[in-house]
Amino acid sequence: MHLLNQNKYYCSYNNKKVLISSIIRHLNEQCGITSRHVVHNKSQNAIIVTLSIVCITIIISAFVTYFCRWKLRWKLYKLKRVVNRHRQDLNSDQLVEVDELYMYHAYVASHDEDIQWVINHLIPKVENEWGLQLMVRLRDFPAGGAIADNIVEAIDRSEKTLLILSNAFLRSKWGDFEVQMAVTKDYNTIIPCVMEDLNPKLVSSVLKRLLKSNSFVEWTGDHDGQALFWYKLSQLLINGHVIT
Repeated sequence: MHLLNQNKYYCSYNNKKVLISSIIRHLNEQCGITSRHVVHNKSQNAIIVTLSIVCITIIISAFVTYFCRWKLRWKLYKLKRVVNRHRQDLNSDQLVEVDELYMYHAYVASHDEDIQWVINHLIPKVENEWGLQLMVRLRDFPAGGAIADNIVEAIDRSEKTLLILSNAFLRSKWGDFEVQMAVTKDYNTIIPCVMEDLNPKLVSSVLKRLLKSNSFVEWTGDHDGQALFWYKLSQLLINGHVIT
């Protein structure tokens, strides 16, 4: 609304005369300040809400990533392997068909300090007597490959995973990595082989749950104890459980 001849009209208040134009100008100034203040507050609220949503999203993402970190690493390594195979197929003259069945009956996850036991006891019994095929890191890993990639490849292409548990293995970062990757693949495919009394401080929470839920075998210096070890191990490797 526009009032004509604003300078010709007055308002009387407390025996004072005030031009209508002055009153209108004052109101316009006040309304303009209020309007700008409201817009400013709305902008601030929008920024606060947006930042809050972003922060909550980051926190939730970090939480999920932390608790699913091993599963994510397993998926990433498998994806990397598929991509590498695809590149090899593209670079070859003929398409190589990949066998999706297991190549090994078991992958042997062990520390270097236990490799002599693997060579002198495990391989002769499992491969020579039982006719099963093992994947042993120091013997079968391809030269020049990344250790993490080779471990994931070996676990994925093996039907089961033998964890040769010693205190040296528990102190090793690669030992922890092998446990985590094997658990991520499938709890039920893991066979723990306890080689000595384990230091409770070195046993992770994941390994504790594994030893409680899965059948495991214990190596001993006693002849009868070793016979029981081989019997139980053969049952777990061949049948998936111990027949009593």
